[in-house]
Amino acid sequence: MNRLLIVHVSSENRLLIILVFKENRLQIVHVFIENCLLIVHVFSENHLLIVYVSSDNHLLIVHIFSENCLLIDHVFIENCLLIDHVFSENGLLIVHVFSENHLLIVHVFSDNHLLIVHVFSENRLLIVHVFSENCLLIVHVFSENRLVIVHVSSDNHLLIVHVFSENHLLIVHVFSENHLLIVHVFSENRLLIVHGLMDENVHFLHTSKLVNALVKACKPHTLQVSGRGQLSWRSENSLKLYTRV
Repeated sequence: MNRLLIVHVSSENRLLIILVFKENRLQIVHVFIENCLLIVHVFSENHLLIVYVSSDNHLLIVHIFSENCLLIDHVFIENCLLIDHVFSENGLLIVHVFSENHLLIVHVFSDNHLLIVHVFSENRLLIVHVFSENCLLIVHVFSENRLVIVHVSSDNHLLIVHVFSENHLLIVHVFSENHLLIVHVFSENRLLIVHGLMDENVHFLHTSKLVNALVKACKPHTLQVSGRGQLSWRSENSLKLYTRV
């Protein structure tokens, strides 16, 4: 049997419902139908919870839980879309999204572990962190004549540190399956690479490929190798210079 409890009802475009119980356990605490709809708790079969909803060009949803564990904290639909938390079956999380010429996504986790911190869509595109299945990391991307990619590591060990598309191109590291390395565009005294070499990881391979390519291209360079692995540059005692080329 459906059970309905109404405490106050006003005919002048205002309806207040305190408690409503139905067969599917629906509970509505407050509802206003005049340009402002407020629902505090709604529990249905898919466990839906909405705290605030405004219908006059502003939609605010605080919590929504569905069968796939969907959670939305704040949503505005008039020229500004703001979503604080969205969890779906694949673990999707979006913190801030603005739909009018500015798009900001703080965290997005999907099945391929995608993370985007800042994205602006109006003449400037900035992506701070993007992690996919192939471990893709993009720090800064600007669409107005400048493109900066700090680190991209894919399955074929692709690494690009800086790329500028406005009248000059600088690629610090490019490693693909065929070990492609571009060094002829390097300008002098403008490159600094700091990372560990003693851990025998992919960093050593990248550095060795870079040094070999610099030598073959007759590019002046200085190589300083410090001990104590990847974080050796942070240790004062490990700043001893072992090799200089």
